[in-house]
Amino acid sequence: MNISTVYKFQKGDKIGDFTVIAPVGSGSYGEVYYVRDMLDKKFALKVIRGELTSKSEREIEGITALRQKIRSDEFLPTIYFVGKYEGMLYYTMDPADNCSTVEGEYLPDTLHERLSRKQHFSAEQILDIAETLLKSLSLLHANDLVHRDIKPSNIIFLNGKCMLTDFGLITADPQTYLGSPGFLAPFPENGITLQSEKEADLYAVGKVIYCIFSGNSADRYPMLPDDYNVSELARIRPLYIKACTAVSSKRFSSCADFLVAVKEARSGKSNKHRMIFFIAAAAALLIAAATFALLYNTKTPKEASTQKTPPQSIAANDSGAILKIEEDDDGYNILCCYSNRSQAEDGHPHFRANQFKAMHLVKCGLDQHLAKNNLKLQKIKHIRYLKQPFREGSFLVYIYQIKKNDCNVTELE
Repeated sequence: MNISTVYKFQKGDKIGDFTVIAPVGSGSYGEVYYVRDMLDKKFALKVIRGELTSKSEREIEGITALRQKIRSDEFLPTIYFVGKYEGMLYYTMDPADNCSTVEGEYLPDTLHERLSRKQHFSAEQILDIAETLLKSLSLLHANDLVHRDIKPSNIIFLNGKCMLTDFGLITADPQTYLGSPGFLAPFPENGITLQSEKEADLYAVGKVIYCIFSGNSADRYPMLPDDYNVSELARIRPLYIKACTAVSSKRFSSCADFLVAVKEARSGKSNKHRMIFFIAAAAALLIAAATFALLYNTKTPKEASTQKTPPQSIAANDSGAILKIEEDDDGYNILCCYSNRSQAEDGHPHFRANQFKAMHLVKCGLDQHLAKNNLKLQKIKHIRYLKQPFREGSFLVYIYQIKKNDCNVTELE
């Protein structure tokens, strides 16, 4: 029997003094049930999978410590009971809101569920969730407790408010390397310590922010969605990039540091300090021309035959870059190609400085293009990828699409 797909308990079964109403979730480390007690009060009950050992006893101590130290708080759900049943650890807490549309069915309202429904989150909503998670974590970390399993399915909405939940791996004495794939930080260079696990929690928060912004699963990090808002990208991306960088010393070291960055992103101050553009190295025209063919391959023969303006090569105020613009009735398809020989993290096409550099070249080139019609580009409100950025040898290649109604333009004086 595969416990990950077949629940150990079913409707009507008893777990201690609680009666199962329905199984609601199963993960790597346990199962969650919707239950009621003898007074018919409803709870979420988490059963932690595996035999009770000295290691799992530490988890019991961690959950008990959480229950004792943080009895009730606006950022954390209340843990009501911690117990053992048939050699397993379990605990109860408030259940998530019910988001099911089926009468009599219970479907917990989690961040994972909302993402699976392709719900869009604005930058402000993402920052609200990030701030709430970090305030939840700061309470745990201040009491020398670490969560170790932060991910969208462990973030619930209770009375409409986001909350961190699932404390099955919480501990004050981490000795094992635990977490969920995609959200697990690289193994710490100096071994597992309480501080390294606190930093790993922050890494996982960064991955959660990435998932909310991109709509992608964590294993697609740092790929951006095909369609995104430029101003929201500038506010959100620096948060998850710093939180999830491969070099641990460059990540956020505490919830307080992370919260400061969230506050700056909310006010927009961080962008003023971080808009750094690199000067491009020489790009080979042959590579750019070959790559530009990818753009044409995204069009049908009918669409290609109706284009109004042939592609134009624009210097974009940078003699070391190649920028080509194809204009049609609806907007502009733009290829940007430049050289970056670094094989380190800063040579990745999704590296923040490279993204901003490409956008800088695009804006300069589009401004020159519009000037031919006595127009000046004021702002690009929205942009999407025709193809995800990629590396071709030493060249970074970006292929964008910008709609005309997403460009604020004015006439030249």
